[in-house]
Amino acid sequence: VSAMGNMLLFHIAKKKGVAVLTGAETRILGGYILSESYRSFSFADARFNELMQGEKSPREQDARAYLDEYRAKPRTYRFAMESFKNSGGRLEAFLWLTPQKIARSIRWLSERIIRRTMEPTIDYMEQSPWWFLFDAMRRKFRLMRGYNDLYDAYDPREQFAYYPLHLEPELAMLLLAPHWTDQINLIKQIAESLPLSFKLYVKEHPGMVGFRTRDYYKEMKKIPNVKLIHPNHDSHEIIKDARLITTQTGTAGWEAILLRKPVITFGNVYYNTLPIVKQITDLTHLPSVVKEQLEHFAHDERALTNFVAALLEDSVNINLHELWEEGLPAEKERESIRQFTDLLISKMRAPGRAV
Repeated sequence: VSAMGNMLLFHIAKKKGVAVLTGAETRILGGYILSESYRSFSFADARFNELMQGEKSPREQDARAYLDEYRAKPRTYRFAMESFKNSGGRLEAFLWLTPQKIARSIRWLSERIIRRTMEPTIDYMEQSPWWFLFDAMRRKFRLMRGYNDLYDAYDPREQFAYYPLHLEPELAMLLLAPHWTDQINLIKQIAESLPLSFKLYVKEHPGMVGFRTRDYYKEMKKIPNVKLIHPNHDSHEIIKDARLITTQTGTAGWEAILLRKPVITFGNVYYNTLPIVKQITDLTHLPSVVKEQLEHFAHDERALTNFVAALLEDSVNINLHELWEEGLPAEKERESIRQFTDLLISKMRAPGRAV
């Protein structure tokens, strides 16, 4: 479920009594999982509950090894790292003026205009070439102007909470956290809920650099205890130094959990299943939850190990983005498709489900 049409299909099928399986990444290596809900990992959650009641997982040692390895060398899962490794530095913004890149842009735009002319039927998913050019030029000029004067110095000696800005538009907000799409307002609410001695460190999503205006950041920085951190700053360092991590549904929350940090979420995300994670559905509860997570947080290693083990048991390591978008060597592609098919069949043959 990644768009309005898919969500409608999901709910129509549910209303008609048709079984629906949705897929998602576990954010553990190349893990891919199936669920009966797009808000959680239903099968893994059921297995997690069994493990918490005393059953033993055959993947427990693998889970412990993964946690030890991650803590020794924290890393972002591969697809996210490669997709957003470039945060749009100011020097790089001028590279689009090189003859080679200008020629490539003109060729690409010309092809788009010709295609639009030859196919006059307007698809709502297809942006007008002229609007695309206008948007692209605005982003380029924003990057050329730069944002460096708006970034604050990072100080690990400060007591601070961390909120990473989300990519927009994206299902992580629009579908899984629809009540918190005004991120500046949410940042204000979080900042006001912190102790007076705390700062709220906010870092831009690398994929959004150039999309938001300078006025957006200036409005956010009017909040007295908010500091805007450079998007190139290592997020794992921030998470390690932070006293509290707040996020809607982001990967930063999962990374913080792995590093034994208290987390507050504002949307429907699979790791809400863990009892150490606190989800906010009513802003009036935010100050008390912040206080609880800061003063009484107790990491539960057994629960986390069982949760990772449940995810490993219930998923397959197929690197979906490579399989779907990049293409794999034939042998590896066949093996990935076989693993996915086996996973699908196992869920279709689950108790109470007809093949």
